[in-house]
Amino acid sequence: MEDDNDAVGYKRPPKSKQYKPGQSGNPSGRKKKVANLKNDLAAELRESIVVHENGRVRRITKQQAFIKALMALAIKGDIRAINAIVACTRNFGAPDQVVEDGIGSEDLTLLQDYLDRERQRRQQLPLSKLKKESK
Repeated sequence: MEDDNDAVGYKRPPKSKQYKPGQSGNPSGRKKKVANLKNDLAAELRESIVVHENGRVRRITKQQAFIKALMALAIKGDIRAINAIVACTRNFGAPDQVVEDGIGSEDLTLLQDYLDRERQRRQQLPLSKLKKESK
């Protein structure tokens, strides 16, 4: 009779086909993920940077720094920054905290109406006056 160690069958490959000790079953390894813009951008936005805010040094993500800079421009009246914030709230939804504070869809509609009026006003102004306003 054959020895039990030499038996071939279910979960018992022949000795010649078995992996040698220390040999990997997948020598080329797992395939690397293909880099794409979405993953690269997400990784870049997750990186943290050092920011000086109110005399204190803080570490925040690049995404948070980007939003803070955009919001500061919008508060100063930059129409492009305001448009970007409105577009973000449309695409990603209004943050929960903002909705709890009483800013809802009606307020966003009013803001959009203001932006439309501002665009029309700026289109009617001569180019020389627009340059003076932006300074």
